[in-house]
Amino acid sequence: TPASASDNLLAISGIAGIAAVQNVSGMFGGEIDVRLSPKLDVMGEGVMMQDLITRQRLTTATQLAAYLTSSQGKTATGVVKAPGGYGGGGVRFVVKDTGQLQIYALGTVGMARISYQPTFTLAGTDITKSMTQYGVTLGSDVTGDVTKVAFTGGFGARLNKAPWFVDVSLRITDIRTDGQATVAERLNVGFGLWIR
Repeated sequence: TPASASDNLLAISGIAGIAAVQNVSGMFGGEIDVRLSPKLDVMGEGVMMQDLITRQRLTTATQLAAYLTSSQGKTATGVVKAPGGYGGGGVRFVVKDTGQLQIYALGTVGMARISYQPTFTLAGTDITKSMTQYGVTLGSDVTGDVTKVAFTGGFGARLNKAPWFVDVSLRITDIRTDGQATVAERLNVGFGLWIR
């Protein structure tokens, strides 16, 4: 079976799940594995996450909205969404193998890209594109795109029913963003196929 084969095997899978930084959001992507031995795989993953905003960046947006409320005498709001993606490569080590069920630990390193998308309103009107006329210049902590080194670690279980498998894992992706690291806690559910 794929769980105990000694020859190299290739596995491909689709991933869906949730990712949580400050907010909980959806996640999807894919993964590829090459088995080097019954205990060791080389792997690569790529995932998109819907919202990677951190508490610090949301606080900055809230503070800017409070300034606008004070200076303009009207109610202002400020929110930031941060969709992003991560791609990395690394290893998966099988800790326990019962034939069909594998318990494993993994680690990958790669790059992440985050797009900060702010929305500011004043008296119910979107003023995001005209903030400078109110004396506010948005910085890179709440707007624009960033690309940073990122690391992922985690553990999971893979149930093999040759040639198919189901994979459930918990992973943490640490994106080294300026000011405050973006740490995404991820619940991955994968469905894949072993290919000799």
